[in-house]
Amino acid sequence: MKKGFTLIELLAVIVILAIVAIISVPLIINVINDAKKSAAEDSAYGLIESANLFYAKEISDGLTDDLLFIPDTTKKGMYSGENKLSYKGSLPDVGSQILLKTDGTVGIKLISGDICIVKPTTDTKVTVLKSDCTTALDGSVDPELASGEITLLKNQLATLQTQVDLNNQTISTLQTQLDTSNQTNTTAIANLTTALNSKGESVKIGTSSVTTGVYKVITVSNLSDYDSIYIVNRRTAVGYEYSLQQLSIPYSVFKSSITYSANFAFYSRGEYGNLEAIYVSDTSIKVRVSDTYSDTVDIYGIK
Repeated sequence: MKKGFTLIELLAVIVILAIVAIISVPLIINVINDAKKSAAEDSAYGLIESANLFYAKEISDGLTDDLLFIPDTTKKGMYSGENKLSYKGSLPDVGSQILLKTDGTVGIKLISGDICIVKPTTDTKVTVLKSDCTTALDGSVDPELASGEITLLKNQLATLQTQVDLNNQTISTLQTQLDTSNQTNTTAIANLTTALNSKGESVKIGTSSVTTGVYKVITVSNLSDYDSIYIVNRRTAVGYEYSLQQLSIPYSVFKSSITYSANFAFYSRGEYGNLEAIYVSDTSIKVRVSDTYSDTVDIYGIK
């Protein structure tokens, strides 16, 4: 018979997967972020090189004023007035700037998603500032950008706090389910232990083949010699031997009952039905099964 997973096994799998996710997700995110930073940094150096080439071409005519190139989404390029900066790659995000001074020094502020690449004209190398573009091209802090960055960080902090609260709530729910499952399993084990300890020695006192839907009187040994009666309907066809249903009945209860019955179902096999047992006398029991699979009923006495 096929057996499914218990609730505690499923919860254990969920907890293990959660632990794996907690460990692996940050690592994967770090790899992705590092790749983004590296790509943005390469783009920044490419734009700086383009600005240097532009200066080399324009120096013969004399560069009398500083040029500030910004993204023009209509013309699809970096423009300073009518001057276009030629470069390879996609158009930087709005807010990006390239400053070419008359002395040939270049400053850049490249925004790519949540990454900002900054190189003031006074520096020689770019700096990767994730989600921070408050540094102006001359090295000072842009108050307007700083204000917007603070608002962005506050929103990100609020989002993270919401995620933490949801995670804590999920953990609390899982813990409650686990505690309930443990309590249920503990109770079931205790009940089973009590039942097993109370059964004592069992003796087969009767057996008979049965026909679906037909009452069958089975002759048994003296029932009054036993504390409980244990009745099992089985399928004995070759390759399919298994028990379908068991009735465990105290003798005193069985003797005073009109009919004692129990339903059974094996959904994986599509089998279901009902087993009935009726006390006739201390030497006979009437039984009936209502499924098409049972072919034998065994009766045991338990002292």
